[in-house]
Amino acid sequence: MSYYDPRNQPPHRLTVSQIKQIEASLLKLEREVAQWKEIARKCEATAEEEHHRMTQLEERLQEQQNTALQAREQAAEWQAKAEQLQPALREREQALPAVEGKVAQMEDRLARAQADYDNSKKRLERRFAIQADQKIMEFLRDILPVMDNLDRTIQHAPTGTNNEETLDGVKITRQLFLSALDSYGVQPIDALKQPFDPAYHEAVGTVNDPALPPGTVVEVEQSGYTYREKLLQPARVLITPIG
Repeated sequence: MSYYDPRNQPPHRLTVSQIKQIEASLLKLEREVAQWKEIARKCEATAEEEHHRMTQLEERLQEQQNTALQAREQAAEWQAKAEQLQPALREREQALPAVEGKVAQMEDRLARAQADYDNSKKRLERRFAIQADQKIMEFLRDILPVMDNLDRTIQHAPTGTNNEETLDGVKITRQLFLSALDSYGVQPIDALKQPFDPAYHEAVGTVNDPALPPGTVVEVEQSGYTYREKLLQPARVLITPIG
């Protein structure tokens, strides 16, 4: 199979227009990062609202606990009066079961409210974690093409003294970008010379190489990435024929 090899192409210089295109891409990236920072700020605001709601629920739960405590104190007070006032003892004894029933009902309500609060808190935490994770993955997938373009620029850049300074700047930009991705938990997929894995690789062609076993990655045309062990972008690769 024949395929494109940039090393066989004649060297050429980056034009002013191409350099401006790279600068425009970097400016666009900065704007996109600012937009996603705004999205992250809104997510934080949503988290604060959810925290406020949970705080209100905790306050309601505390009010119910205080009510139950007051009911217990009232029952104790009635018991003391029953001991002091023997003539009214029978009446108080008749009223006591009703009071105890109310206390039991309130304790049951308190237990139910506590269980509802715990369940609601867990659901909110799980939902917010999932939503935040999805937003981050969407953000990362949106900016990965910038990394791909930087890789292509470096791969196809012509050699020559006049282009070294520009190429070095692109490489530095790529390294800074890669460090930023790493801070989000993004890792590049090590595909070259590895056995083809359809879970992480996307085969776009084959290359005969008797020195390598069948189904081995010979060349990486586009890097792949994972986010916290989840596939973010498969690596586009050329492999040796499998069969």
